[in-house]
Amino acid sequence: IFLQPLLTAVIYVVIFKNVVGISTSGKPGLLFYFGGVILWGFFSESLGAVAYTYGSHAAIFHKVYFPRIIVSLSMVLSQLIRLGIQFVIYLVILAVAMGRGEAVYPNAWAWMFPVLVLILGLMSMGIGLIFTAISAKYRDIQNLLSFLLRIWMFATPVIYPLSVAPAEYRRIIALNPVTPVVEVFRYGFLGEGMHSWLYLGYSALVSILVFIIGIILFNLRDGKVMDII
Repeated sequence: IFLQPLLTAVIYVVIFKNVVGISTSGKPGLLFYFGGVILWGFFSESLGAVAYTYGSHAAIFHKVYFPRIIVSLSMVLSQLIRLGIQFVIYLVILAVAMGRGEAVYPNAWAWMFPVLVLILGLMSMGIGLIFTAISAKYRDIQNLLSFLLRIWMFATPVIYPLSVAPAEYRRIIALNPVTPVVEVFRYGFLGEGMHSWLYLGYSALVSILVFIIGIILFNLRDGKVMDII
């Protein structure tokens, strides 16, 4: 919980900032990358855990019936606890940076953090439920998920700010529903990043839609899944 995101952020600082020379918009590299890492980690780990719900808990599902969506919800909640611990570490690093006079300027947008987490939680659970409903019958699609998440991470400004993306690709990257969440988080705590109510509302709408679709598909498949797995 402590070392994985911290060491990942340190490696990103060394490789992407110091070696490759990717800009962090004048913000401390560790804070810039650590924030993106913990948000993306919460989203991707939650999505992955929910997507493997049937495969990981088939033995329990065969023994007793209960609303199986509770298992998926528990996956997201466990990742939420993990994120909470990592967020405390982030605040400690932020406080140290501010004490040293670093160019970080927290503002009122930081209070949007619970909303950002809710958006990511709904989105990850919705997409995860869609994948678990499909993969119950088509197991090979689970192998595709990890690949898609890697591609998705590079389409999200985790290791770069949106402002350094080429102008012709910036709008496309902004349409990635995770992008506004990461950018608003950075703006709220560091004072640099895209902070648009329009794009944030778009992310919230996408997360709600995929969550509803995921719930519907999961419930439609739930009665038939036990015969398959």
